[in-house]
Amino acid sequence: MIESVLEYVGKPRPGEDDYELVRQTPKSAQFFWAMRLLESEVNNRGFEQYFWNSSCALSDVAFKAYQSIGANQYVDFLSRALKTMGNESSAIRRQRFENDWRRYKKACPQPLQELDEEFYSGGCGSPDSGGRDTNLARLKVDYIRRNCDLICTL
Repeated sequence: MIESVLEYVGKPRPGEDDYELVRQTPKSAQFFWAMRLLESEVNNRGFEQYFWNSSCALSDVAFKAYQSIGANQYVDFLSRALKTMGNESSAIRRQRFENDWRRYKKACPQPLQELDEEFYSGGCGSPDSGGRDTNLARLKVDYIRRNCDLICTL
């Protein structure tokens, strides 16, 4: 699935936003791409990293994706993270902190760090497990099986 998205999007031309290109892919491709971004960022350095990097540009897609597959725990995590961080873009956030990760990390609201801990302790792909949440994986597989006609056309 991820390879299909990369193939579809291709290499962006100068001035082209690769996330806007992802938004032009079929909905199922957008879903899996956005979920992958969120999960890899959070498993790397937490929700703080997700909102620091440009991956958060697809948070609305990730939210819809988790809703669509029935991953209610992830809907809750992302909803709370978005409520805490607001809708400021990562570019503006980086500019505000002069591209200094340490200053940004220090200024991150405590609820975001608590959310990271809850995410990992809830078995949601903790770094110790290699980022693999078997319940989420099952929900994704079930979604693919139910929507194979949409997904298999990529």
